[in-house]
Amino acid sequence: MVVLTKVFIVLLVIFHFAKTSDDVTMNNKIFTSNHILSGIPVHDAVLKLKEVGYDGIEVWSEGYYAQEEKGITSLAKVKSALKKTGLASTVHTSLGAGQGYKYNLASKDVKLRKESVKSVLDSINLAKSLGSSLVNIHPGHTGDDVYDEEYYSINLESLRTICDFAKKKDMMISMEIMEERPREFIKRPDDAIRVIKEVGADNLGMTLDIVHGYTHGRDSVERYLREIHKDIHHLFHCHVSGHSKYATHVPFSCCEIKDFWSSEIKHFLKFYHGSIAIEGVKKEGKHIPMDLSEEDIVKDNLKFLKSIM
Repeated sequence: MVVLTKVFIVLLVIFHFAKTSDDVTMNNKIFTSNHILSGIPVHDAVLKLKEVGYDGIEVWSEGYYAQEEKGITSLAKVKSALKKTGLASTVHTSLGAGQGYKYNLASKDVKLRKESVKSVLDSINLAKSLGSSLVNIHPGHTGDDVYDEEYYSINLESLRTICDFAKKKDMMISMEIMEERPREFIKRPDDAIRVIKEVGADNLGMTLDIVHGYTHGRDSVERYLREIHKDIHHLFHCHVSGHSKYATHVPFSCCEIKDFWSSEIKHFLKFYHGSIAIEGVKKEGKHIPMDLSEEDIVKDNLKFLKSIM
């Protein structure tokens, strides 16, 4: 039974996301986060993305749950829209725990850590209900304290619980490699690979966010991508977005590093042939033109990404 489960997960990675070797025709599927279309119900976002030309949607759990609670959308409506359009889906776990603090899988606060793990398990159940096969998560981070190895150990423990639960649901867990910012300690590909190997779960992989790589310094991105290429079989998912001096994730129309994208994404796509989810929500105060509609953003983002692919 264990052997069959492992075989199933491997086949899921190969066929659902179409990862292929370097000499096979590129087959990237382009998703976008419904976070960008937060002004409309999630089920309507599915229909809109199909109309625009996307291959899939990345459903942000917290946005979905907020709409569900208000009666704006429902599981039945989202499932119906996915079935009608044929769009694929992934799920991004919730980040906020309310009261001004974030979920943290590595928290030394037992209550917060349990809430954080439960939030991921809830997202896995949501993904299963939607027919998704991948859940994107953020790794744990430090609290107000300086980093020590206890944070690392707690993070591993939380991930093992998550992966065990996800395996029963035939679900893949893809952990983001985070940006260069305070409190993060899973910030480079080798950090993620170390965690993946120590957890030892076949259904745990990593999500490359190329803009996160850029935050380490433009000159380091080539080495960053080499590290990814070395362990490409552990790469389950990819995030892309624009970048500006005001915010890490912005629409491509507000991106200040388009020349970076035109070179680095092409290099990356020489060896990555899987799902790519666009992030970059419109927020006031992020120097994003507020007359730019959410529909404009998803259209412009897709047009830009296809132009460099």
